Amino acid sequence: MRTALLLLLCALTLAGCDERRIVVGSKVSDENRVVAELLALRLEAAGLPVTRRPSLGDSGETLAALRAGAIDLYPEYTGTGLAMLGLPATQDRAEALAEVRAGFAPLGLRFLEPLGYESRYVVVLRRETARALDAETVSDLLRATRRLRLGVTRAFADRSEDGLAPLLDRYGLDFAAVEILPDAERPHLYDRLLEGALDVVVGFSTDPEIGDYLLTSLGTEPPFFPAYEATPLVAAPALDRAPGIADALAPLAGRIEAAAMRDLVRQTQVFGRDPRAAAAEALAALGLGGAPPPSAVPSLRLAMTPPDAADGRAARLLRVHARAVTPELVAG
Repeated sequence: MRTALLLLLCALTLAGCDERRIVVGSKVSDENRVVAELLALRLEAAGLPVTRRPSLGDSGETLAALRAGAIDLYPEYTGTGLAMLGLPATQDRAEALAEVRAGFAPLGLRFLEPLGYESRYVVVLRRETARALDAETVSDLLRATRRLRLGVTRAFADRSEDGLAPLLDRYGLDFAAVEILPDAERPHLYDRLLEGALDVVVGFSTDPEIGDYLLTSLGTEPPFFPAYEATPLVAAPALDRAPGIADALAPLAGRIEAAAMRDLVRQTQVFGRDPRAAAAEALAALGLGGAPPPSAVPSLRLAMTPPDAADGRAARLLRVHARAVTPELVAG
């Protein structure tokens, strides 16, 4: 399946596209799709013609498309780059960037300047569960881990350096059950957590659900997850063909904050906004481009007593309302 996809993309690239066009790809996540739109819109604002190829797959599949010449660039994360190179994790942002740049250069790939935010993996649980366990760090789960159920995505389970097996080994965790969901069903981790089918999940620090549903993310002591700065990863031939790529994307360096990215993910994932429209408005807010007429973004406001909020009912009710707004998105 993966080979067939890459062959099809390569054929389309060679047969149907002007070789001057910059092909921007993305992984399947809502966050990666929005960031890819930020990059594509900046390139277009600089007068560079762009073809979009979103939702290509996981990190390995999207990187394979880049190396095969099916796409010219996509948003990647320095921590993921370290993992794909088989290098040890580091929490130092500058060190992580230097290592992935050195490691990917022989492959003909170049990491440009980071966009400004990190999207780290985080261990998440319901607030009432964290209070009952008196858990502030992942290490605190050890005393109760054998009666807890963990949920992760397939991509996280397959990571050899900073994924499921290394996480369990680092902290000596032995969960009662581990549920692995396909990457496309990642939002369902939070459904199952709120419904009580899971007790702990591994998400991203930019997931809006963590704040929206009053969830708790645990610290990692000793440190485990590496730096995960979002950074454009570009094929060297594309830079040779269109030297303006780096200059067009340079104004984005260090400009995207984690809070802004959480809001963009919320707009697309919860309310079903088009990633391009959301990205265009974000660029306009930064003074980096024009935006289409703003479309109304739905909002949900709930009034609830403190006890209801404390035991998780507020989060579950909010999720029910989100389903009502975009049932087709929640259903996958």
